Amino acid sequence: MKKIISIAVTVFSIATLFLAVSCHDPIFYMISQEVVQEEGLQGDIYSMVRFGDYLYASNGRIYKKTASPSSTTGRQNGQWSESSRSGIGSNEFVFFLATDNSNIYAQTYEFAADNDKSLNLPAAIRLYASNNGSTWTQINIFSITDYGSASDSYATQGGRIFDNKAVNASERHAYASLLKNGETTPKIFTLNGTNTPTHNSSASGDSLGAAGDYFWTTAAICKANNGKYYFSHNSKTLYYGNSISATDHVDLDCDDIQSIAATSDYLLLGTTKGIKRVRLGADGVPESHTTDFANNAQSLVTGIVPMVFVLDPTKPEGQTDEYASMTVAGSLSSSADTFEENGLYAYYPSRGVWNRDGE
Repeated sequence: MKKIISIAVTVFSIATLFLAVSCHDPIFYMISQEVVQEEGLQGDIYSMVRFGDYLYASNGRIYKKTASPSSTTGRQNGQWSESSRSGIGSNEFVFFLATDNSNIYAQTYEFAADNDKSLNLPAAIRLYASNNGSTWTQINIFSITDYGSASDSYATQGGRIFDNKAVNASERHAYASLLKNGETTPKIFTLNGTNTPTHNSSASGDSLGAAGDYFWTTAAICKANNGKYYFSHNSKTLYYGNSISATDHVDLDCDDIQSIAATSDYLLLGTTKGIKRVRLGADGVPESHTTDFANNAQSLVTGIVPMVFVLDPTKPEGQTDEYASMTVAGSLSSSADTFEENGLYAYYPSRGVWNRDGE
């Protein structure tokens, strides 16, 4: 059921209403703007990828929607549907997705309780490939990996799949950070369908993201559509240049960067405290400060943002479909955000505001 939050509520006085909501900006914005807060995909969403004619996202399950823009379909929320995961075990959770020019890949976790630590830890981590997005085949990685050392649900040392985010499918490649038997540092392998992955000697083992031909130590790396600059980060410092080793940088007025996506005139940044944007000059150089959105983005997406995605990076910010995911880390009692607000958000130009995005 959709939730309508309206300023027509008269049960409380205006002063009481302001005190009740001013501590939580997303709700206050919805009230003040009379925006319908829609239902959306919930849970932790770390990946959104384009494969064929569809966009795919994962939150333990796999969802897909048409990759056609809302300006063509005339539709906004309500387009996602659960995708087939035939071949993947019913007790496995899909955390990460990646694509190359002919396959989509899924990384799954099967959890088991560690009673000594009072935690659920990965008992098995598996990789799958699909050439149609619905039938999945497990990739043989057992000869080169040992996931027994995975220490947490994100498998920071146990592995992660990612791709180089190329818009052109022919230039897109997918990779996996895999821990070789008997070693303590992961290595990067190139994925090749259901074949055994091959070691990629050009990437360091601590790589968790890529753009073009370059790798980075976190997922937050991006290549501008004009091919002029790469963007990466260290905390809130944004690096830019014609190679990933460039030292040119700006120190931004935001929290730690978690994800980066580019439009023709702005970078969208997912941070540990919400979504931000940075204007790009005519020469492609980012400004040294963030710029407020012209809509409710910063009032709505306020938690940790591990994923931002731009449908058409050739268009200016605000003139293409844009997506972001939000999650809460640590204690919910110490966060202004709630579990119900975890999940997927979207901006559609014809709507003009951000809202939840789902089935």
